[in-house]
Amino acid sequence: MGRLIAIAGGIGSGKSVVSSIIRILGYKVYDCDSEAKRLMNTNTAIQGELVENFGPQSVLNDGTINKKYISSVVFGNEDALNKLNSIVHPRVKDDIVNQAKCVMQSIMFVETAILLQSNLFDIIDDVWVVEAPENVRINRVMKRNAMCEEDVIKRIKAQDGQDYNTLKSVKTIVNDGVAPLFPQVEKLVKEILK
Repeated sequence: MGRLIAIAGGIGSGKSVVSSIIRILGYKVYDCDSEAKRLMNTNTAIQGELVENFGPQSVLNDGTINKKYISSVVFGNEDALNKLNSIVHPRVKDDIVNQAKCVMQSIMFVETAILLQSNLFDIIDDVWVVEAPENVRINRVMKRNAMCEEDVIKRIKAQDGQDYNTLKSVKTIVNDGVAPLFPQVEKLVKEILK
């Protein structure tokens, strides 16, 4: 297995834009959000635990997860969110390791908004934190997800508590809409490859 680099940062920070640049540079990026959704929609063990913990309405008739229902249960309810995370995160972690074993390159990237909460840090070699001012993040998410400001702030607060200073090898990427991103990402990739 090659080197695993986390692209971390809260909602609206611009992790996906950084991931797009990395893909353009020819590297694999494992997007924890979309892969977790894929696993929730295809893994019957996960679905069984969701039904057991949150009720039969957790899974729709077509066999996919009822995202709207699950979201309504976990957002604002720390115990329910922790339970959901304890069901999904270990499977995501296993999936990352399995996919990393199949990557032919020496590095693979992992995009995540909740690196510490998901306990991925013990398989990660380096962390690239994407940062943006909170007002920029709020505006990006409101525009992208058609959400009201209050809901965006709730999501930001749900991801709070990420102290990356406790981790090894942390680099910062500034995505404030002013500093050019591509040169920052390219420089970090070159440093890793040295």
